[in-house]
Amino acid sequence: VAKHLAKIEKLGGELTNPEVRALYEKIHGFVDKVIQKCKDHYKQERAVTEDASPKDGIVRALKEGKPAELKHQIDNLRLKKRAEETLRLIRVLEEDVKEDYKWHSSFDEAQRPPLIPLPVPAVYVSAASAREFAATDKADEQLKQNPFEKHKAAWQVSFFGTSVDLPTRPIIFWGTGVRTVQQALAHAAELARKKHVPAGADESGEEEPKEEENPWAWRENPQGINSLP
Repeated sequence: VAKHLAKIEKLGGELTNPEVRALYEKIHGFVDKVIQKCKDHYKQERAVTEDASPKDGIVRALKEGKPAELKHQIDNLRLKKRAEETLRLIRVLEEDVKEDYKWHSSFDEAQRPPLIPLPVPAVYVSAASAREFAATDKADEQLKQNPFEKHKAAWQVSFFGTSVDLPTRPIIFWGTGVRTVQQALAHAAELARKKHVPAGADESGEEEPKEEENPWAWRENPQGINSLP
């Protein structure tokens, strides 16, 4: 190739010159042969590498007496074994994570409090409300027994269109989860604390803050637990 390039340089390198064109064609043909030879050699080595196991490569390197090739084959064998072990551990970990997620999902579902059927007009039924319901029901029964009084239809609570009995005991609605009950208990505790704080307990001299509006619209029972049926 170097000789041909030197001749082309002496001739001026013009492609219009037939001799220069012939030299370029010779160089092109030689380069094509070298490229094809390298491709064939690469394909042959690749086929041998894919068909043979890493142990065969180590044996071949020992027979040929090539320390660098031997080291390369041993490193490849170590990397292959490490990759296989890592993949196995990842698959085991993936299965464990799936099982744990499935178990926790089932556990959360089992820990969820059951829904309690509750009359539509009420979210919370206090002891005082239960007593008033009972008094209303009793008065309604007395009106039914009087033939001279025009009796109106009794108030009947319903749940999803189904008539239910009037509640006779306090009810806390769990339909929205434990958080609702925690807020209700905290609110009740705050009201109880404010009721039992002495009038002169505030040393700053400021007026005692008014009680916040009850967001649940509870009717408090002044008789406390003694009024429970």
